[in-house]
Amino acid sequence: PLWSNLQNAVAALTLANANYATTFNQTSAVTWTWANTTASTSASTVSTIALVASGVTTLLAQTTNSVTLNTTGATLLVVLANSYNGYATITDSFGNTWTKASTAGETPGVSAVAIYYAYSSASGGALITGANHAINVTSSNYNGGSVYAFSGTNTTSAVLGTATAAGATNLASPIASCSITPVTGDLLINGFGVNQTATAPTFSANGDGNTWSSPLGNGADVTIQAFWAAYTVAASATTSNPKWTRASVTQANQVMVSFKPSVVSVPQSSPILTLAGTYYGSGSAADSWTVQTIEGALV
Repeated sequence: PLWSNLQNAVAALTLANANYATTFNQTSAVTWTWANTTASTSASTVSTIALVASGVTTLLAQTTNSVTLNTTGATLLVVLANSYNGYATITDSFGNTWTKASTAGETPGVSAVAIYYAYSSASGGALITGANHAINVTSSNYNGGSVYAFSGTNTTSAVLGTATAAGATNLASPIASCSITPVTGDLLINGFGVNQTATAPTFSANGDGNTWSSPLGNGADVTIQAFWAAYTVAASATTSNPKWTRASVTQANQVMVSFKPSVVSVPQSSPILTLAGTYYGSGSAADSWTVQTIEGALV
């Protein structure tokens, strides 16, 4: 066939030319190109967020209430805390850095509800986790919190997605004043606190299509402030607006936060272009040269 009419291969091609030389002569000043035009790409894989451990702080009439968990493998710690007459401070026995994400309340003499999170150590390094990990909720008096440890989350400040809050101690049951439209795979945490008895509230996903955890908290209004939380990993981008129902609750504060999963880059380099032959001098030897675009490589 004519050189200008060669057909595309339908299988791998190997030419074994034995002792026959091969010569390509370009006899005019036109471009001669032999190239692999497949572009290199960089794909990504989204991690699946999973629960590592959870618990409820002690329920004592004291300035600090704590819970001890085995947080080994966690990349994010989250606390939904309720405290009397001012927001609580969160610390832990491994010295991680805590940030307040979403707040509602802080009316003098009543409950202040907030979601706090930690993704790094105080030195700025990776979150420190392990066995016998104590997480502490501290305030002037009457406090408590629902505590979670998760794996698979983003390990930078970009872990925080959306934070919402509602109340100022004026939400009456049913409580459904916070909503978030997530990205599939986001972690959603929703909860409420109140300076009233709120034992055994009913939780509803309210039609968001997600599978939520069982409520975690305590509803006694004796030595602590009542608080409840639940979480889910978003199955879709459907807006989530969970609902809590508990008769006689009239002064609640609600908070809701989304957190982002880790995204792992998966480089896909271009195919390798190999040139091989034999060089001559005082002796001869086979040699080859390769050319390839390596995604993510430092040059």
